[in-house]
Amino acid sequence: MKSVESGSLREGSLKDCFALLFVSKMLFENGGVVVNWRSVVVTIGFTFAIIASKKVIADTIISGDLKIRDGGEIFFSDGSVQSKAQIQGPQGVQGPIGPAGSINTLTIGTILSDISAAATITGSAPKQVLNLTLPQGPQGIQGPPGPVGPGGYSFPWRKVTDSFTASSNNGYLTAGVVSPVVLTLPTSAGIGDLVRVFGASTTGWQVNPPVSGLIDFGTMVQSWRSSGPQLDWGAITSSADGTKLAATTHYGQIYTSSDSGVTWNPRGPSQGWYDITTSADGIKLAAVQTNGQIYTSADSGVTWTPRDSTRYWQAITSSADGTKLAAVAEQIYTSTDSGVTWTPRNSMVSGSCIASSADGTKLAAGTYGDQIYTSTDSGVTWTPRGSTKNWYGIASSADGTKLVALANSDQIYTSTDSGVTWFPRDSIRNWYCVASSSDGTKLVATTHDGQIYTSTNSGITWAPQELSRSWIGVATSADGTKLAAVDNNGQIYFSPPNLGSPSYLSGGFGASAELICTSTSPVTFMILVSNGRVFPQ
Repeated sequence: MKSVESGSLREGSLKDCFALLFVSKMLFENGGVVVNWRSVVVTIGFTFAIIASKKVIADTIISGDLKIRDGGEIFFSDGSVQSKAQIQGPQGVQGPIGPAGSINTLTIGTILSDISAAATITGSAPKQVLNLTLPQGPQGIQGPPGPVGPGGYSFPWRKVTDSFTASSNNGYLTAGVVSPVVLTLPTSAGIGDLVRVFGASTTGWQVNPPVSGLIDFGTMVQSWRSSGPQLDWGAITSSADGTKLAATTHYGQIYTSSDSGVTWNPRGPSQGWYDITTSADGIKLAAVQTNGQIYTSADSGVTWTPRDSTRYWQAITSSADGTKLAAVAEQIYTSTDSGVTWTPRNSMVSGSCIASSADGTKLAAGTYGDQIYTSTDSGVTWTPRGSTKNWYGIASSADGTKLVALANSDQIYTSTDSGVTWFPRDSIRNWYCVASSSDGTKLVATTHDGQIYTSTNSGITWAPQELSRSWIGVATSADGTKLAAVDNNGQIYFSPPNLGSPSYLSGGFGASAELICTSTSPVTFMILVSNGRVFPQ
């Protein structure tokens, strides 16, 4: 066993003192140490507490004196060296002060209320956040009571199921079973009297003016008018003058109108109709099925004849005279005899939409997941144009120079050089169908589960129209003034310009209106507030 005894530090010096301290630290940290305390006087006069220790090294107990040489080596009397002391010198001069660190910014984070107060700091310098929890203080003293408010106004409501004449200062919940409840405003109303109406059933309501009186519609925009049955509509087409319309249903017949959409008649067989087109005079029609044949009509849709083979038809278009047709399925097909016979074209193009110039020579077809393809020889040859997109609808001016195409979940694109170059327009929307006036300046496009949008400058700018519905097909007259659109699982809507001023107000399920009497000579009611699907008609 090695030990450090009094007097074993025989040649005392300051260096020895430092070394001795190192030995003590070494023995203490390396384990197996039993500490006894003694004292020794070193020649320079300092008194140290020297650790006298017993340490087992390699399971061998060795006895002897421990000495420290000038070089810092620690050795025993048997000559074995145990370690080498690293003697620390005197402390140096203090160095210069370092540069200042970044200024810490402390911002207030969350402030919560709880029983006990608390504060936490999150983040790292120089940007930290202080979060506080503050205890709620005691309730204050109750203040004095406020002044008495004005007396309440009792406004009675009645549930009605049949047509009637309303009374002033009453509300009516309409609950018609088969048809809308027709409410006629009172003739004996005084200025300031109110009438309220709310549609409590799907049949809706209609508010007529007082007898010999008026409804002041003010600046309320005349909306599109609905007509026809509620069906699963698909596509719609229009004659050049906008008087003859034809619309397809996905699981039913084709419907035609000869009075700009006021009345409709079912035509043809019940099929899975997908798209339809017409000649400029509205006499020659052609329609395609998603998994069937092409059908043509030469009498404005009264009778129909199946043509070509069963294919997965997607779209069809016609020249102004109805003799040249083009349709897309697994490839493009053309006809020069009003659809009696068909010729396959460009097997590389599987289109999703197609448009034609008035003379049928210039064609443009959009593809889903591919480019737009154009033809200047009635579909004999085709040239790819534009970018690869999911093209959903396309329309052409009468001369075929102005084109408008829309991509699903993308923008509208326009061209003024027959499709050679394209320019993005408006915003990214769920675009579905588009139609063009004969000069290409007036355009109308639908968005699925959105609004209808119109343009009067060839698509440079667009304005929203009507309400958000499941719009699918859309059509326009040649001059762009008469528009028609179909709402999937809804009705047909049209916007004629020549119906004069509206005469009554209508609303659907959940729609409400409040009218106020503003004059008694004649009795006039003004629309004060309206919510939901409320339309001047």
